[in-house]
Amino acid sequence: MSSTIYPINWVAFAGNFFIVLISIIILFLGLRYLKTLPIIHCLVPPHKRLKIIETLGISSRNKIILIQYDDREILLGVSTSGLICLSESKKQQISTSATEIPHEMGLSQSIPNQGRSTWLDKVLKM
Repeated sequence: MSSTIYPINWVAFAGNFFIVLISIIILFLGLRYLKTLPIIHCLVPPHKRLKIIETLGISSRNKIILIQYDDREILLGVSTSGLICLSESKKQQISTSATEIPHEMGLSQSIPNQGRSTWLDKVLKM
């Protein structure tokens, strides 16, 4: 019996390698494209009770956030010293409070200011 060693066909090997590589790249790009389609976003439950509507950075450590909670819009001030509810609106009714977060949301009271003047005080005076 004679054993024969078959030579490697490098052209066929390289061709198959590139076909597999291109298939993986096309699959990756296709999945990435599918994430951007609006139909994928329709599969997510349509109604969430809490949404961040807008965020405005005042400085590197301070920002103002507009949150929608059910039928209310709440304007919050976030700083290094704490979280303060600047205003809350519910269907044409607007009330301002710089000392407490609404208790109906199940949140605790805001963090006290400890007598310091913060950027939120300046915003409230405007």
